[in-house]
Amino acid sequence: MENHKANDIFLSVISDGSIYEDRKHIGFAMLQGASHRGMTFRDLAERDAKTQRAKFNSKYKASDISEAGRAIQAATIEHCIEFIRDEYDKTKRIKATCRRWFDKVNGNSYYGVHIDVPTVNYWRQVNIPYQNGYGNQWQFDTVRLLQKIGILETKMRANGTIDYEFMSDYPIDWLDMGYGKKRDMYDGIHI
Repeated sequence: MENHKANDIFLSVISDGSIYEDRKHIGFAMLQGASHRGMTFRDLAERDAKTQRAKFNSKYKASDISEAGRAIQAATIEHCIEFIRDEYDKTKRIKATCRRWFDKVNGNSYYGVHIDVPTVNYWRQVNIPYQNGYGNQWQFDTVRLLQKIGILETKMRANGTIDYEFMSDYPIDWLDMGYGKKRDMYDGIHI
């Protein structure tokens, strides 16, 4: 981070153990497309900036607070993903549920995916926010996401390309809910 004022807020929030649980809850809520009691990472940065303003008479611009909020979000989401990856229970199957929506005006098909990942003590959710795609594209993207965050191993073909051919080879239970309304689509953040 080039902005030292935003970096001060970032370091203060990241090292504050009293708000660690809030950060973690907001991060997991974002991964599953929800909000944590209406609180955002920018709110945490703003709260810390007010505290520093009161204690040290520090002044921060709105852009400093926003930049710190984005950095806090990136670090926290990465931490939540590491937690899911490290706690993944390989004895259970992952559940992937797809919802679809068809845009009649433009003739485009969209899908969103809700992924339940079994961990040692919980089921953690990660959503693929709704995006354009047809057929079984949602399955390919689910596998790609799970490989990207380190839950599934990447299977390679003899020619060196990634093998997505056999979806049944992955420990995933697939459920396609079919087409519905746009308001029922899964939301979340792009990882």
